[in-house]
Amino acid sequence: MKYFTEPIEGWRLNKINDRNTLSTKVINKSEVLLKYDGEVEIDISNLCSMIYEVSLFKDWVPFCGDSKDIKVVGPAAKVAWLKFDLPFISDREGYFYGQGIDRMNSHGSIIIYCEGITGNKAVEKRLNLNLTKSAKTVELDLKFLVVEIKLKGPGLYEVKAFGHLDIKMSFIPEFVLGFFSKKIGTFLMEKLIKHANNIKGSEWEKRIKANTDSFYPWLREKVAGWGKLTSGHFGPELPPRPNDQPETSSKPKQP
Repeated sequence: MKYFTEPIEGWRLNKINDRNTLSTKVINKSEVLLKYDGEVEIDISNLCSMIYEVSLFKDWVPFCGDSKDIKVVGPAAKVAWLKFDLPFISDREGYFYGQGIDRMNSHGSIIIYCEGITGNKAVEKRLNLNLTKSAKTVELDLKFLVVEIKLKGPGLYEVKAFGHLDIKMSFIPEFVLGFFSKKIGTFLMEKLIKHANNIKGSEWEKRIKANTDSFYPWLREKVAGWGKLTSGHFGPELPPRPNDQPETSSKPKQP
């Protein structure tokens, strides 16, 4: 995907371990780009549960004070809300749409795509939502997050991620923002992998085994048929943002 071939100029590279790296880059004073590239030996249901179970983010994501699901809108698609309690500055909150995309037949991978939808009335209308934000908080503006998971061998997965986030802190010098983004991003990835490998007896394991949510059967079906299924979207496609330009045949389609 084009996200994973971003030129390396201006990126801060941090080697998490021999098989995992995280790169960060600050643009436009307050926008952070993050790129992760690595291999993990893990159960894919455990890994995806850490991302999918948004209501549990507050138990492992740094500074996440509250989080909840708003609406499940497809077998692998949902709307969620997050609030981050930050020291010395205003708290951040936002609404997000996430969906799973099956690319196994074409690319041998699963994509998890997420973007912020706070204030996007077109999305609210399409999904029959009424989303409100506190006047005391600042919007957490996630432009997009793309995570690609590809099977490399039994229990071994290649994971690539690319995110673009505007944290609206233009008053902080770029080099300071870049330094903390790298530190927090690395810490976040380490916690994600550690938690995903140690979910026995946890709420994540209970939810996976309960099988009451359509996401896990969807995931198991895709993994069981790796390389045999036709690629395509699962969950309703998002309407364009108000300022988006219509896609043309010359442009690659967004996931």
